[in-house]
Amino acid sequence: MSTTLIPFSGGLDSTYLLYIRLQQGLDIQLSYVELVNNVTKSEIEQRHRDALLGKMREATVTELGIVKVELPYSGLLNLVQPTVWLLGLVSQITTSHIPDFVELGYTSGDCALGYLDEIKTLWNSYQGFCNTPLPELRFPLIKEGKEDYFYKLPESIRELIWSCEAPSILENTEDYVIYKECGCECTPCKRSKYLGIFQERRFEYNKLNKSLTVIKDEKEWQKVKENNLTLSWNKYEVKS
Repeated sequence: MSTTLIPFSGGLDSTYLLYIRLQQGLDIQLSYVELVNNVTKSEIEQRHRDALLGKMREATVTELGIVKVELPYSGLLNLVQPTVWLLGLVSQITTSHIPDFVELGYTSGDCALGYLDEIKTLWNSYQGFCNTPLPELRFPLIKEGKEDYFYKLPESIRELIWSCEAPSILENTEDYVIYKECGCECTPCKRSKYLGIFQERRFEYNKLNKSLTVIKDEKEWQKVKENNLTLSWNKYEVKS
């Protein structure tokens, strides 16, 4: 059985890539790069990663752990993401379980497509520092766009995807936090709106039982606010 390593953030592209590889029965390794200078985004991404893996109950994956990076934006790099991902990935591969290939979930229309040769060159440059051959770097999703992959996923998976880089925190207590996507400030939200796949959602994360609830209906949200209710465990409960 082939083994693939996927940097999994809980966004649309990496979620679809994980979903189809599970359907194909591959042995899967997952990696995550946490930006410590964007704590709110990283915390939310990790909640959604856990929720998505919980939905894919048949998932048998190996979590390689978290690489923590502080990345102040200097304006020098045209494309920041792959430089961080690749270093994180190569630092997590162990000689005892080297994957057959590493897959990045770039799709048609991504700005990274203009840099695929440079990304491969950067990946291959790490070979000189390694004592064993690096796995092949692949880009399996570049032939179709985000909207295509979005509608190929089950709704129960789609509703848990998180891509926003500038989330709005609506409430934050000792027991729970309620938040939503910015909708228009960050590039992923702008792109989703342009493609017609932006989802108007709010989420409640229960800090006690670590459950994540999707609030998709505006009337439902107003009912929660007006009656001082919480949506933990998908049931209305009066807040104390």
